Amino acid sequence: MTPKYIDLHTHTMYSDGIETPKILVQNLKLNGIDIAAKTDHDTIAGYWEFKKAADAVGLITIPGIEFSDRDYHILGLGFNPDDAEFNRLIKKSEYFQRLTTEQRVELLHEHSIPVSMEKIDFYFPSSRLGKQNIFRTLYNDEECRQWLERNLPGASPKDVFEYTLRKKGVAAKVPHYYDLERYEIFDGIHKAGGIAIPAHLPKDIENINELDELRYAGADGFEIQPNFYEDNFDVISYQDVKDYATKHNMLITYGSDYHGSSMPRSLLGRSFNVLSQDLEERLFQHDNTDCKEACLK
Repeated sequence: MTPKYIDLHTHTMYSDGIETPKILVQNLKLNGIDIAAKTDHDTIAGYWEFKKAADAVGLITIPGIEFSDRDYHILGLGFNPDDAEFNRLIKKSEYFQRLTTEQRVELLHEHSIPVSMEKIDFYFPSSRLGKQNIFRTLYNDEECRQWLERNLPGASPKDVFEYTLRKKGVAAKVPHYYDLERYEIFDGIHKAGGIAIPAHLPKDIENINELDELRYAGADGFEIQPNFYEDNFDVISYQDVKDYATKHNMLITYGSDYHGSSMPRSLLGRSFNVLSQDLEERLFQHDNTDCKEACLK
């Protein structure tokens, strides 16, 4: 059977990505990807737009989303996008992220940075809001740009992100976190017919025993990100993740975590990111994804 190349972790303008779903589809197709998922944070807005564009060029699509809990980002793949209970969970998660964004804006205000929720909503009316939406508003809004020029003269965008929102930035840590509970995420994905895949674990894990905890909690597999821009894997590497998944008969997915051409992570092409038989069976076991026969050809 002809190998099918996958990229099951991408973002668009509906969360913190830059591109429209249609442009994302074109780039995925030109990169040689056969099967893709749009996994915007805490929203499936734009999925049907993505699927329509993909159908037009013969790209197979999988419904996708990326949830956040306190410690991890968890991909949901292959679920029923019309499941009412699952959509309520998505709205809850999106609302929680908005509350966190409001807290970050308040912290920025305490440092006299003139960003506001009104400005963010103006520039991103259809997006799930998060750090990147705040960051881009700092450059979209004239008043914010003037503040940057006065207070951080000569600072690069990377410098500005470090100062404002990165790990030690003035608005990086908020007083209260409103993320979903992990059990809600796993249960919600499974009840909607999907699989739950913790993403980019070398970035988030502090102890290798956390892989056991995630497996017991309901993770169906783990993600490998060949192009992830951070390579500080002191605790665990992607090879460790892959070895663990293989040992415990768990699924392995591949994703780029692509946010746009100006961002650090590029789309996957054609390498070892091939759809496995086990993953194929799990993703295409329901009628809520593209035609199963199309994948099996």
